[in-house]
Amino acid sequence: MGDHVVTPFIAFLAWLSGALVRLPGGLAEVTDTIIRHPLNGFAIKIAYGCSGLEAFILLAAAMMAYPATWPQRALGWSAGAVAIMSLNVVRVISLYYIGQYSRAWFDWAHLYAWDVLIMIDGMVVFFLWIRWLPPRRLSGHVCKAS
Repeated sequence: MGDHVVTPFIAFLAWLSGALVRLPGGLAEVTDTIIRHPLNGFAIKIAYGCSGLEAFILLAAAMMAYPATWPQRALGWSAGAVAIMSLNVVRVISLYYIGQYSRAWFDWAHLYAWDVLIMIDGMVVFFLWIRWLPPRRLSGHVCKAS
């Protein structure tokens, strides 16, 4: 599945990130899943774990476990996909620029800061989605203590 779904998705993520870097006049060359600066040679390769898909899968699983209708879940999945993938593009672009100036800051941002921020993004979407849902009605069953 990875070669047919995830790899093309990551290649699209690289293309989009490269296009957004070039939009205001930045320099970036994109080849498959690699974004490279043409002058200084710095490059990043977007790997499977950097796609944002894991955070989305966790969000989708949480929404599946929560009592909601299918249309409500679909709306939550759509909003979650937009939120997580948008932030992930910001992640890729920021790492592209950070890495050109400091390997230590790149490693810290890549391994710690952005992983946490992407997961927090998914949690925030989940909690906002729960707040958006109409209040649940209790079933007629009441458990009484004797």
